[in-house]
Amino acid sequence: MIAAFDAALSTLLTDDAALVELLRGDTTAIWNKIAPDSAELPYVVFDADDVELNDTPRRARDIRVNIMAVDMRSAQLAASIDARIDALIHQQELSVTGFNIWWQRRVRGLSFEENADSGRVNWHVGAEYLVRMEASS
Repeated sequence: MIAAFDAALSTLLTDDAALVELLRGDTTAIWNKIAPDSAELPYVVFDADDVELNDTPRRARDIRVNIMAVDMRSAQLAASIDARIDALIHQQELSVTGFNIWWQRRVRGLSFEENADSGRVNWHVGAEYLVRMEASS
């Protein structure tokens, strides 16, 4: 379940030319779970988990996914990346192989500053999204 969702989300993000342009034209600047220390900024990190609702015959699930844009130059670029991601996801239709999406929406914004060991500040701007889905067969 989560693997199919992660793959669909990754494809949605990497296939969007406007988002990739904000990420220096780098389709590899989108990471699942954690970005390596060597990752160039700006980049996007997402992390999803799921809960089985156990109230339908097709095993409906709620997927909660945090998606964060990270940049060291300014919070403005991270916010622009977040806005583009929001346009792609909030109340849109994500296509996940083998699943029907009931709805997906942004449930809360997230932002914080991180003081890196090098003394630089990394700006994190993003959101938590909730996606309700069930197996299609």
